[in-house]
Amino acid sequence: MENAPSNKNVGPIKDAEDAVNKAKDLWMKKFGMINGVPHDPIGEEPIRIAYDIENKCWLLNATRPDTPNDVYDAAPQVLIQDDGTVLATWYG
Repeated sequence: MENAPSNKNVGPIKDAEDAVNKAKDLWMKKFGMINGVPHDPIGEEPIRIAYDIENKCWLLNATRPDTPNDVYDAAPQVLIQDDGTVLATWYG
């Protein structure tokens, strides 16, 4: 996470569905092209959602079995605070 900081704000997160939609948008913008080739980092894979009540923060990730070998691991991930501040977006 320390290697993938972000300065984006996606607007307040209303609920889990809103968090998923915002995460998908972030992933497509960041990982939608690999080496100049269109890539779908999400596909139809399930998205896992965790919420930290104490820190008011959402962690979302999706697993992609067909991610190219030159990309670290196969899970796009994002950490977003309730107010929409994106702390990090990464593959890992």
